[in-house]
Amino acid sequence: MCAKETYGHASSVIFLPLKIPVMKIIFTILILVHGLIHLMGFMQAFQFIEFKELTMQVAKPAGLVWLTAFLLLIATGALFVTGSKFWWLAGIAAVVVSQVIIIAFWQDAKFGTIPNILILAGCIIGFGYFSFNRSLQEDINSVLAQKSRQEQILDENMITGLPSPVRKWLRQSGAIDTNIPEIIRIDQTYQLQMDPDQKHWHNARAEQYFSTGVPAFVWNLEMKMRGVIDVVGKDRFLDGKGSMLIKLLALIPVVHEKDNPKINQGTLQRFLGEIVWFPHAAALPYIQWKEIDDQSARATLNYKGTTGTGTFYFDENGDVQRFTAMRYMGSGEDARLREWVIEVKEHQTMAGVRIPSLCEATWRMDDRDWTWAILEVTDLEYH
Repeated sequence: MCAKETYGHASSVIFLPLKIPVMKIIFTILILVHGLIHLMGFMQAFQFIEFKELTMQVAKPAGLVWLTAFLLLIATGALFVTGSKFWWLAGIAAVVVSQVIIIAFWQDAKFGTIPNILILAGCIIGFGYFSFNRSLQEDINSVLAQKSRQEQILDENMITGLPSPVRKWLRQSGAIDTNIPEIIRIDQTYQLQMDPDQKHWHNARAEQYFSTGVPAFVWNLEMKMRGVIDVVGKDRFLDGKGSMLIKLLALIPVVHEKDNPKINQGTLQRFLGEIVWFPHAAALPYIQWKEIDDQSARATLNYKGTTGTGTFYFDENGDVQRFTAMRYMGSGEDARLREWVIEVKEHQTMAGVRIPSLCEATWRMDDRDWTWAILEVTDLEYH
């Protein structure tokens, strides 16, 4: 089975523009009621029933157009409810046909323009999600295509040159004598603060794919701001270059940075810190290690002109307790290197390997520490 068939799907990103159940119901009812109103025009034209609200004479050819609009709207509602990624195409067609017949019968039907505007707005958002998902899937496929090694088992011979705390970590994790995964998929839940002065937390979930043949990942996030506004985002590190994209309603860019040296460095260091979820990568040749003491070691990753360095701290048992690195906070001209700290709060065994399962991410700022993310790994797959 090919990689794309096995795990090439953007399961964490929604295709529906309105994910709140009540809003979904309201939007669906709007579509269906609007469709039933168009059915009235068809029934009037063929004299199945007479509606006093329709004062204008409806000829049979026009009645067929009313019926077409009805069928398209019903199809739109059905596709929307069932989660079809192309529902918005039917919706746009429905709005066009509907508005044409409304203009023809403006005196009676002009208020039908209001639901058409609302449905069209939903369709535009639906297209935004479709476009975002398509781009995301291309990135995932690029990560999946990074396979470059034959199946290989991590054994004691492979770790002899590593610092002693790193060897102890790999043994404690249970990674020794297991296959080195080429592709890793992780599901995560997040609590996020988007600003140091923010008092509340946003709940989010994310899915991430890594490759180990060459360092690469793509991470996608789905979040609701204030529990109402959909936000989607993705980070990626591919071919030695990083990018970051955040959009409101998958349509309005809030952050869009790519191929920027500061972003490249930040995403590479993110990959380096996140090998804690696939510790086998610590023994791969693209990471160089230097022992600091018996409970810490510094790792350096240099790939295609971008270099990142971070320090791993371990407890007496060999479990990872903390990762720190100097990362650019932001990507603009005023972005500065600041200490980025990942604190491990809990460990669990997943896919046969002991990994950090609950972590906090903190920026050390001039006047305070800003813990901006609490993340939990909910699922882990090695391929």
